[in-house]
Amino acid sequence: MKTICGRHWQDVPCGLFFHPTANEYIVLFASSSSKKETKSYEYHMYLLGAKKWRPRVANFHQAPNNTSPEIANRCLYWSIRGTNILVFDMINEKFLNKPVPSERSCCKLRTLESTQDLSVKEGDLCFFSVHIEDTVMDIWVLENNANWVWSKRYSVSLNWGVEKKPVAVGGSVHRGLDFCFCDALHSQR
Repeated sequence: MKTICGRHWQDVPCGLFFHPTANEYIVLFASSSSKKETKSYEYHMYLLGAKKWRPRVANFHQAPNNTSPEIANRCLYWSIRGTNILVFDMINEKFLNKPVPSERSCCKLRTLESTQDLSVKEGDLCFFSVHIEDTVMDIWVLENNANWVWSKRYSVSLNWGVEKKPVAVGGSVHRGLDFCFCDALHSQR
């Protein structure tokens, strides 16, 4: 077994995916740009089959968070602080910054009273937003990736008459709610 390290000490692996046109698995690495005047990140890819580095694929002003990306529509997706979605198009090898779907202003800022995340179920990218103050979870599905069209499929009441106490879930504090929704999402289609 071979251990793959980044090209530089600050390289961080941020995604593993199968590249459909290169026909091999690739690890995407991010590192802070050496240019101090601008806050940007350099992205590099390591091809597992060829066992070699590709030249720098992109510079982008956003870095993925410390979670694994969701993969759908030949793209990698990361929810960034609940305010936007970082998209890496694996075919064109380009990054985009896209807004989260929202009808509520609380989706604009991530707080302890609101949390958002992404999931993929049966090939569909899903976005959920939990509004603790309203005890509501909104579930959206990306209907058209090219035009970034979302459809709000469900608004689920989480007011079960239980006392909400803060608990740690995945390194964040949520108010006693566990978010397992995608199986129910597709079983009701």
